[in-house]
Amino acid sequence: MRKSILREQFSRLALEHDEALDLTRGAALIAAEEDDGVDVDALIDELNAMGAEVRARKKDTTRADEDVVVLADYLHRHIGLAGNKTSYYDPKNSFIHEVLARKKGIPISLAVIYMAVGRAAGIPVVGVAFPAHFLLGVYVGPIERSRIPDLFVDPFAPMKLMRVDDCRDLFVSLGGSKAAFRPGHLAAATHRQILTRMLTNLKMVYAKTGALERAISVIDRILLLNHKAGTEYRDRGALHMQLDLYSLALDDFTRYLTLDPAPEERATVVQAIAELEERIAMLH
Repeated sequence: MRKSILREQFSRLALEHDEALDLTRGAALIAAEEDDGVDVDALIDELNAMGAEVRARKKDTTRADEDVVVLADYLHRHIGLAGNKTSYYDPKNSFIHEVLARKKGIPISLAVIYMAVGRAAGIPVVGVAFPAHFLLGVYVGPIERSRIPDLFVDPFAPMKLMRVDDCRDLFVSLGGSKAAFRPGHLAAATHRQILTRMLTNLKMVYAKTGALERAISVIDRILLLNHKAGTEYRDRGALHMQLDLYSLALDDFTRYLTLDPAPEERATVVQAIAELEERIAMLH
């Protein structure tokens, strides 16, 4: 009963326009559906209280770059939030209540906490869907999503303000090349994109560890955020197929084909559909 109520709440939240979509509540609902002990409103209140503490620490006359240093000092040095370098693929890293309790998380979950606390403190920071390593963006002046932020913060190492060149160096250190780096990698992400990326990380962890039903549950929520995310139908179909849920797999693969996949992908899925129809026929 609780899970169905939480899912309905997430479904309603997903219908909101991107920036009206409540990122903090969305992240809290993701955590609550995975852990019966999570009180969504209490978790949000905790983050707001942390924001009030940060607001009391910052000066009214400080600039955005100074404000974000106050935010990072509070969350990293005072609270102790840091990157989980030893158990990066632990699913608990994706749940903000666990990150707060254990003081460890992955870049995107840490970033969501920074954004929630920053908003409550009157310090606007945005998410940046940087390849393989989520970042925070800071605008010196009004937020203008039509351009990239002026400064960046790595939630894994938050005490250093970064500029574009620093982000390029990070991109290279993560395995990219200088030639492949694009300023577009530093564009501000929408709340919908952030929640989708959180869930995608979680899906990958569950799929790798064999928690197939949980992976399917995660995909269900990704599709609530974006019902045209074709690869999610494909992936959910593959998971349903592994669980011998042939009719569900067939529905997913059929829906995937309506979304105009690449020719090589289409051929693979058409073959899977033929196999499923054969299996279903044998059951009758």
